[in-house]
Amino acid sequence: MHICFYEQSEENIVCVLKTVVKTSKLGGVKYMCLAIPGKVIKIEGKIAEVEILGVKREVSIDLIKDVKEGEYLLIHTGCAIDKIDEVEAQKTIELFRELEELKDA
Repeated sequence: MHICFYEQSEENIVCVLKTVVKTSKLGGVKYMCLAIPGKVIKIEGKIAEVEILGVKREVSIDLIKDVKEGEYLLIHTGCAIDKIDEVEAQKTIELFRELEELKDA
């Protein structure tokens, strides 16, 4: 699972993408957010239509170079923040589905 941590200073907010996070490394983190994988359906300029857990959304791809249809991107608050391979994307999607099942149980 990919988790994006924000550390805030007086001047700016820095986002650091972590693939694996251990509790011992969480010291000093002020905010936490989640990046969700989405599959690129189509691209128009700097906007991509992606499918995220069965829902289609438009997201900005300004931060990512050479995005192609069929690729997976990590999406956070309407912006693609990184590319992700399909295997890792599917693992993360499955974790979200398991969480949804637990919520409904």
